[in-house]
Amino acid sequence: MIRIMTVDDEPFFISDFRDTIKRIGGNYRVICEAYDAQDALHKIGIYKPDIIFIDIKMPRVDGISLLKKVREQYAYVVPIILSGYPDFSLAREALRAEADDYLLKPIDKHKLSAVLKNKTDKVISLRRKAQQELLSSCLKNTLVSNDDLELYFNYNWYYLLMITGDSINLDKNILTEITSCYLSDDENYWIINQTSEDNVLLLFGLNSTDKSALKEIGAQLLQNSSPQVIISSIIISNPFFNIRSLNCIAEKMKTDKDLMQLLGEPLVTLFEGHNFSTQKELYDMLRKEFESKLHMALWTHNWSNFRHLLSDVMKIFQEKKISKVFIKKYLFRLTIDVEKNYPLLPQFMELNIGSNIERIIEKATDFEILAREYVDFLMKIFDIDEVDEPADDEKFMSLIDSYLNENITKNLCVNDICKHFRISQPKMNRIIRKYKDMSFVTYFTSLKIENAKAILIEQPQMPINTLAYTLGFNDNLYFSKVFKKVTSYTPTQYRALHCNKNK
Repeated sequence: MIRIMTVDDEPFFISDFRDTIKRIGGNYRVICEAYDAQDALHKIGIYKPDIIFIDIKMPRVDGISLLKKVREQYAYVVPIILSGYPDFSLAREALRAEADDYLLKPIDKHKLSAVLKNKTDKVISLRRKAQQELLSSCLKNTLVSNDDLELYFNYNWYYLLMITGDSINLDKNILTEITSCYLSDDENYWIINQTSEDNVLLLFGLNSTDKSALKEIGAQLLQNSSPQVIISSIIISNPFFNIRSLNCIAEKMKTDKDLMQLLGEPLVTLFEGHNFSTQKELYDMLRKEFESKLHMALWTHNWSNFRHLLSDVMKIFQEKKISKVFIKKYLFRLTIDVEKNYPLLPQFMELNIGSNIERIIEKATDFEILAREYVDFLMKIFDIDEVDEPADDEKFMSLIDSYLNENITKNLCVNDICKHFRISQPKMNRIIRKYKDMSFVTYFTSLKIENAKAILIEQPQMPINTLAYTLGFNDNLYFSKVFKKVTSYTPTQYRALHCNKNK
């Protein structure tokens, strides 16, 4: 219900306005009326209206002054100015005082209805903000007014739902979409401590003690959480009716999970048994034991070792009977690591990697097949060819040399070379530094300068700017600057020096 208050010094108008609101119907109710500013300020504190309609011209304290005081004292009220004077200066003054709207008397029913509908979303938003602040205070066990709690929380039963895990950051859009499927229109939820990364509390206001809707919501959250989020458990409290119990119940849930109801994740279809209850502990172990080794295998393009390590990880999954939700998230993270070392093929830029990984997991009949299918998937989308990779760095360096010399006239960058040889940028840089003791840019530039030196001597008539553009330099001055930095001579000086020697 949207609670409305009217402030006007004309009793006839107040009565007529009340009747107009009744004719509009819907979810709007006039809960109180005042005939002057002092009376209004007193009643606002008692009745807590959502919207206040204030007459701009009143004795003693006018509507603009009252509006300013309302803005100062009551953050969750939507004030609207009423005026019987079609004077633009009054409207401008009201808007400057931060009135939410301005209506002219006599009040037209249709215009009033439109204004109310327009302000409903803001009222709901302000109400939720007030509720969030009250819940935050209750969670901290600080003093909260009973009147405020009764005003903003009038549900029959409340439940806390605690989500525990790692890097928890709920998508509010997904959460709203899920809850709308299971909660009735007069039931609601609030996220209480979204800032915590290891647990998030949701408060639900329901009309019954039936937990089935909450169980469904929990199951959907497990299925629809982002791959970066690891949820180890979702715990539902027993029903309670006093919001002041929030702090006590939250602490109880953290320390005494045995009294609560635990929602387990669905297992991979081909395995049976109990779910691994502390997935964060498992993930920490995998990160400690395998992450650096897997990264090294990717960085050095040692795919046989990568396959071997992944098989070991899968054996752990099999032993612990890990849920497919966890496996999907783990493989998704691993795919992101692969992408850091290999460019994704253009035709797969729009690919939903998460859905494809989920499909691989669903089709697998055992963990060995799952590991093999996953690696084949990586080979496909990143165009990785284990056979074509050079056997040793020295041979690979010779291939790089040949390619750069063949394309000396082009303005290549390191990504061009990586794509051509299908290797990662870290590996490219490592090999060049290993054999040339310099970066790729410096090395390629040095090759260009060596070619420039030869051309300057062999073709003494070639203009310097032509030579620069031939070797992929877009700026003649920049070419001369680089040439001098490498040789200590400008191109012209170098040509003159060596041509004179030849004579």
